Amino acid sequence: MYGAANNLSTTRISKGFKISSRLLSVTIIIINERNDKNYFSVLAHPDDESFGMGGTLALYARKDTMCYYVCATRGEVGTVDPEHMRNYKSIGELREAELRCAAEHLGLKDVFFLD
Repeated sequence: MYGAANNLSTTRISKGFKISSRLLSVTIIIINERNDKNYFSVLAHPDDESFGMGGTLALYARKDTMCYYVCATRGEVGTVDPEHMRNYKSIGELREAELRCAAEHLGLKDVFFLD
């Protein structure tokens, strides 16, 4: 697929899909005219990157690819033991902090949420 992005006349976009019993991920790799690679991993929940494709994300990040994580939710549904909530107002805030910490360790450039 080809399209325009960042004022460049042609940008090659490739997509990959992985379906498992736990998650659906969409991977989009954008390569511009300068051959710069931007890798976007789109997943449903915080922690899916660690259970599903953390090693792949870290590998691409170490290969000078700009890697980003796009998360559909903040993980606000669920339960957490009260002792882990001491510095957080909500479960979503805790899960976001955990995801940003994991992303930093994996070498990702940034995390985006779809909400």
